[in-house]
Amino acid sequence: MVFLGGKNEVSADFSVNFQKSAYIAYDCIIGGLLTTYASWRWVFWINGPCAFVPGLLFFFFWPNNFQILERVQFKHLDYVGIVLIMLGTVLPVYIVNEAAVREYAWNSATTISVLILSGLTWIFLLLWQWQLSKNPHFRLIRPQLPLRLISDRIMASVFVCTFLTGFVLHLSIISIPLRAQIVNIYDAIKSGLLLLPLMGAMAVGSALGGALSAKKNLTFWTLNAASIFMLIGSGLMSTIPGTLSPAARQWVFEVILGLGLGLNLSTSTLMTSLQAEFEDYSLAQGITAQMRLFGGSTGVAASFIVLNTKIQNTLGSVLSPEQLGDFYKSPAAILSFTLAEKIEVRETYIDAFAIDMRICIGISVASLLASLCTYQRNPPSIQKRLDDLEKLHARSTDISMTAAV
Repeated sequence: MVFLGGKNEVSADFSVNFQKSAYIAYDCIIGGLLTTYASWRWVFWINGPCAFVPGLLFFFFWPNNFQILERVQFKHLDYVGIVLIMLGTVLPVYIVNEAAVREYAWNSATTISVLILSGLTWIFLLLWQWQLSKNPHFRLIRPQLPLRLISDRIMASVFVCTFLTGFVLHLSIISIPLRAQIVNIYDAIKSGLLLLPLMGAMAVGSALGGALSAKKNLTFWTLNAASIFMLIGSGLMSTIPGTLSPAARQWVFEVILGLGLGLNLSTSTLMTSLQAEFEDYSLAQGITAQMRLFGGSTGVAASFIVLNTKIQNTLGSVLSPEQLGDFYKSPAAILSFTLAEKIEVRETYIDAFAIDMRICIGISVASLLASLCTYQRNPPSIQKRLDDLEKLHARSTDISMTAAV
C-alpha cells in the first residue's frame, strides 16, 4: 500500500487485498486445469510472463517525481543481511521438507547440520543488525532487519501473527484439495473448486479488515477477531466426516476459516502501515510478506510430516517399501495402488487431516495470544498518518524544487 494523499489510496489498499485473495481462488482453478489437461510444469512456466507484464507497466508508468525519502544507493544496501535472511529462511524449510518426504532421516548428519547452520545464521543476523545500529563505520548501510522494528512490541507481534496466519493458510490450501483427491476421489479441478468457499471468504475478510478501520483504528479488535475466527474454523474443519461426498457443512466451515485468514492478513498489513516509521515502511511490509511465506512453508512441511508419519505407523505393514517411498514424495502415487490399499490410505488420511486441523487450532491460539500483545491505549489514527505523510511529501517536494532552482 502506498499513501499518496487521502482516503482514495486507503480504499485502493482494501481493493488490492480483495483482489489478492480473489487471485488465489482463480489460481486454484487454473492450477487444476493445467495439471489435468497439460502438465504441472506449466504452473511455473506461466509465472515469468505474469510477472513480466506488470513489471513492464510499473517501469514505464511509475511517476518519476514520486520520491519522499532520500534515495538509497546500491552500495549502501545491507547485502550481508539479505544473504543471512535468505539462508535463515530457506535452509530450515528445505531440510524440514526433505526430512518430511524421507529424503533424509531426522537424526541424519545432514538434517542436524543444516538445522544447526540455520540457527547459527539467525544468531549471526541479529549480531550483524546490532553492529549496524551501534557501529558508526556502518552508519550509511540500511539494515535489512532493523532492530528498532523487531524490538517494537506492536511490530514484533504483527510479524508473529503473520507467520502463524501463513502457517494455517498454506496448510489449509494444500490439505483441503489433497483430502478431496484422496478421501472424496476428486480430480484436480474439482479439488480446486472445493477451495472456493475458503478463498471467497478470504477476499471478503481482506476487504473488511481495512474497511473496519477506515474511520477509527480498530486494528486490535479486528486482529483478535480474526484469530478467533481462525480458531473456530480450524476446530470445525477437524470434525468434517469422511464421507465419499463432501459434507455441505464443510463449505460453511471453510467460510469461517477463510474469513479469519483474510481479516488477519489485511489487518496485519494495515497495522504495519500505521506503526512502522516511513523510512522503515518498505522493509516492514517486506518482512511481513516474508514471514507469511515462511510460516506457509513451515505449515506445508508440518502437514506432510503428519501425513507421512501417520502413513508409516498405520500402513507400514500394508504397503511395500517402494510404495511408501513413492507416497512420501507424492500422494498422487495412490493412483497406482490396489483398491484395498486405496481404502486403507483413505482412512489414514481422514485421521491425518483431522490432526492437521488440530495443529491449526493450537497455531490459532498462539496467534490470538500474539494479537493481544498489539493493544495500544491510543493507537495511531489513519487520518493522522495520512496527514504526516502528506506533510513529508510536501517537504520533500519543496526541497526538490529548491535544489532544481
